[in-house]
Amino acid sequence: MRVLSLFSFLLVFQFSFTNDNNKIDLPPYLYQNNSNWVDSILNQMSIDEKIAQSFFVAANSHSLEETEDFFREVDSLIINYKVGGLIFFRSSPKKIKQLVERYQNISKVPLANSIDGEWGVAMRIDSIQPFPLSMSLGAIQNDSLIFEMGKQIGDELKSLGIHVNFAPVLDINNNPNNPIIGMRSFSESREIVYKKSLKYMLGLQEKNILASGKHFPGHGDTDVDSHHNLPIILHDKTRIDSVELYPFKKLIQSGIGSIMVAHISLPKVDNQSNRPATFSNYIINEILKKELDFQGLVITDALNMKGAYSEGLKPGEIEFNAYMSGNDILLYPDNIYEAINLIKNAYESNLIDEEEINNRCKKILLMKEWVGLSSNLNNCKEFKINEIEHELLEYKLSKEAITVLKNDNLLPLNNLFNKKIAYVHIGNGSGNIFYNSLNRYMPIDKYNFNDFTDHEKLLKELEKYDVIISAIHDGSGIKPWKSYKPSKKEINFLNKVSLLKPTILNLFTTPYNLNYFLDDNFSSIIISYQNNSSFQELTAQLIFGSIGSMGKLPISCGNYDIGDGIELSKRNIIEFCLPAEVGVNKSSLVKIDSIVNNAIEMKAIPGAQVLASRYGKIFYSKSFGHHTYDSINIVKDTDIYDLASVTKIVAAAPIFMNLMKESKISLNEVLGDFFELEENDIRNEITFFDIFTHQSGLYPWIPFYKSYIDEFGNLNDTVFSQRESDKFNLKVADNLFFRN
Repeated sequence: MRVLSLFSFLLVFQFSFTNDNNKIDLPPYLYQNNSNWVDSILNQMSIDEKIAQSFFVAANSHSLEETEDFFREVDSLIINYKVGGLIFFRSSPKKIKQLVERYQNISKVPLANSIDGEWGVAMRIDSIQPFPLSMSLGAIQNDSLIFEMGKQIGDELKSLGIHVNFAPVLDINNNPNNPIIGMRSFSESREIVYKKSLKYMLGLQEKNILASGKHFPGHGDTDVDSHHNLPIILHDKTRIDSVELYPFKKLIQSGIGSIMVAHISLPKVDNQSNRPATFSNYIINEILKKELDFQGLVITDALNMKGAYSEGLKPGEIEFNAYMSGNDILLYPDNIYEAINLIKNAYESNLIDEEEINNRCKKILLMKEWVGLSSNLNNCKEFKINEIEHELLEYKLSKEAITVLKNDNLLPLNNLFNKKIAYVHIGNGSGNIFYNSLNRYMPIDKYNFNDFTDHEKLLKELEKYDVIISAIHDGSGIKPWKSYKPSKKEINFLNKVSLLKPTILNLFTTPYNLNYFLDDNFSSIIISYQNNSSFQELTAQLIFGSIGSMGKLPISCGNYDIGDGIELSKRNIIEFCLPAEVGVNKSSLVKIDSIVNNAIEMKAIPGAQVLASRYGKIFYSKSFGHHTYDSINIVKDTDIYDLASVTKIVAAAPIFMNLMKESKISLNEVLGDFFELEENDIRNEITFFDIFTHQSGLYPWIPFYKSYIDEFGNLNDTVFSQRESDKFNLKVADNLFFRN
């Protein structure tokens, strides 16, 4: 019997590399099939304990109202039933770390900890910056960034003590009205979903975090949320083979570690009405395991969801049905004791044999060893995140996603002299960062649609502007299933605005909102996908040409198809960036704040604006204090200054700093050491320190400009000319040339 089992294993192993003439990579943990650690644990387990390894229970409350009584219940499940893993919900990094350590310390077999982290740790853990949603990532063309994101998320999960990420989403969002997937999907194109999710999966698994493709066999074309009811999909086998199953098949061939099965009914595939795929022997065993040759872990979607519920079932029967249908891991079960007993009774009644139970348990243990649970259970006592790398990667992903769908020679905005521009805010989200970023370039007037009851009056007000930037801001946050939809009033108003003046339509929302507008009338259309700080700040830069556009539409909407997107080049104007983008440590900039605030406190200055740039990019810009000591006018980023002493700052100071670096000069040396001055000239004893600190006693200001104007204040025609010639060939401004 053992020889036959070995032979069968070798056949399966060989088949896994030859089926359909496509090389198939096994899930990474199956390459270590012979493991002393796994075998030693498996050999000591009872049937009950082997079955219990398939149960992944809730580690904390879905709400934030967690109590010690709740945690003791989890303790009891771990100690008394030897459950195999946990799923964590909304909490803080500190609390997650505490719970991970608490639960691991009382578990006989190390627990595999899991989480829904589609857009990173932030999907469940507070105080962490989320990465862009999948549909935003579907727009970018540099997929290597998604691979880097997967690795970054992997590192952060590992630091928390999490081993399984229920991501990526492999659903093809071919139903714009899908109430639960939407922006969680990369695209309505099967190819885009495959390519983006592959990079995400590979990034996670390179860090030994188990990825989980979901929701098999495809939740994209539904109009019901399986959290609340059972969606019914009427596609036949031919259709799902060619569309929905494609990303799953490709990622299985690439070695994805687990697949999550959805609570969706496919009566034309399963030949059973109202039966979720989670409980379908045909969908799990015939399609997933045999046709697609998936040998990894099969995981249910959460079993407490309404889509998994059926009338008349007794406690434990939902979990029992899921296990008997071929699922290896039962996620969020409610009835552990009853379910384990039902499965054990099935074993004792020969409805399932010990070899099958052993195989499932062994796969879970092999996965645990691969993620590092055979040693170093608490190898990181504190949650650590590389905030600089995380922030920079999120910024890059957002930058590459922004998509320009239309441009009638309006973008980027230039030739702005004497032009008036208005920004019209629509939606339930803030647009402050967008507005402030626009004002870096020129004064722009803001109008909030909701501040006006008479919208015809607002239209009349907008007639005086040359360009109108109309933006819809989604205030639902990172809740893609609650995307903002513009009202009929807002839609009608913007359609009228587009006929009034050259208008930019900017969606900081799902791109599907473009379906509501008469896009032919807008001069430019920008899809910014999300309403966070990065998308707002970067979109403002794109509008004025500080950055270009590279994004391509991942879905079809309005008059536009998948892959549409205009690539705009940046203008030759300065760009704003994160400090890390130019190699500056963000934490070091705190010193600037400290120096300026200290100077204001000491009354050395009433206020200041500090701007720092490197490689042609501004990485720091901040205003402090007031214009004068009477504290009337606050210093703002948009203030315009009459600059003085510029030469010292841009020429003398950098040159002197470089000479000091080369040890050729010091601040304590005097002018007399370098210049031939009269013996009694007081300048002989002035130090460079005195000069740079404005305490040398030198004449403060020489009005050189008087040499270039006559007694009436007009430019001296012996020095300047309005026409270019051999004698006057140095251009100063339009129609003004300086004598050579």
